[in-house]
Amino acid sequence: MQQINLSNSHTNKYSFKQKETQANQRKENIKNLIIPPLLSLGFGLSNEFFINVLSQFYNESILKKMGKINNSLTNSQIQKFEKDFNDVFTKLKLKDYGVSIFRFNNLESDAKRLKEYIAKNINSKNQSIINRCYYTIMYQMTKGNSCYAFFDKTIYTSKNSRLSLFHEMGHALNDNKSYIPKFLQKYRNLYNYIASPCAIFAIALSSPQNVKNNKQNNHNNENNNSNILSKLKNSFVKFSPLILFLSFMPEVLEEGIASLKGQKFAKNVLDKDIFKKVKRSNLLGFSTYLLRAIIFSLSLWITLKLKNMLQDKLLNKT
Repeated sequence: MQQINLSNSHTNKYSFKQKETQANQRKENIKNLIIPPLLSLGFGLSNEFFINVLSQFYNESILKKMGKINNSLTNSQIQKFEKDFNDVFTKLKLKDYGVSIFRFNNLESDAKRLKEYIAKNINSKNQSIINRCYYTIMYQMTKGNSCYAFFDKTIYTSKNSRLSLFHEMGHALNDNKSYIPKFLQKYRNLYNYIASPCAIFAIALSSPQNVKNNKQNNHNNENNNSNILSKLKNSFVKFSPLILFLSFMPEVLEEGIASLKGQKFAKNVLDKDIFKKVKRSNLLGFSTYLLRAIIFSLSLWITLKLKNMLQDKLLNKT
């Protein structure tokens, strides 16, 4: 006769619950392993896409506005503006520092002589270097922009951006006749080395507040080193938008100083109406640099909030 064991063993009685609990725990572990990296990747890519699209859209709209201001000048006003600028440029003796001006009046014909001009100025026969400098300048000129090139100390100006000449001269003054602005110029591209890595690590390391609390409750016996690392990580994520914003400051400040220096000389020689247009054009140009810094940092802040909100909902479903 078969013996029936009616033992009140907790293990036998509730084994199915233990299996269910273990299965649920495995599901939670898989979710914790997969969801955060996928969200980090998705929000990281969307953040980069949003920034590029918005920045490009704003820059192009500003260049169009600057072009309209420039084209509102009559031929006689343009001629007088060019003469006044040339007089200031000569008085400042920037040519003695190797600074020159390349004016684009016709994009096709001037593009043909640009390569020879660059090759002569940088004193190089390396075609790859010449081509890189050439395409850098042509990119700006086709957009109707002006720029000061550090590689050959030349102010390049398109037909639609003559009013930016005093601003570009300000860059030349920063480069050749100052110390702090020259230091800012040297590190004006600092964001290229900080912005993307900062955003990527911040998005990857961020986690919802209640997840952080759970981790803290489950690891009360962690050593001090681990606590310090956790605090440093949380502080980095919290302040990452500010870190990103500050990485743009060398460029933003140097651009502002260039405008102020140029306007200082422009005010003494230009008519009031023309000077107002120069200031407005400079302000529009400056806004592209400042807004880009704001867009990058604000976009990261919003991305972190959205990622944590969604991660919290997905990982804490009941």
